[in-house]
Amino acid sequence: MLRTNILELKPTKQQEIILKEMLVRSSALWKVGNFQKRQAFFKKDSSIPSYSKLCNHFSAF
Repeated sequence: MLRTNILELKPTKQQEIILKEMLVRSSALWKVGNFQKRQAFFKKDSSIPSYSKLCNHFSAF
């Protein structure tokens, strides 16, 4: 049996701005990583980047 907790966030204006910025940045990272994996797949590369390789690559930024 799974338990689910539902909560409502009530951030301040400053927290809201920070959360939106984090959302935009994480979305951009997801798109870039997905693009790299798709390009390797369509080129029929034998080395499609793994999750850990992408994390190591993007942690440098």
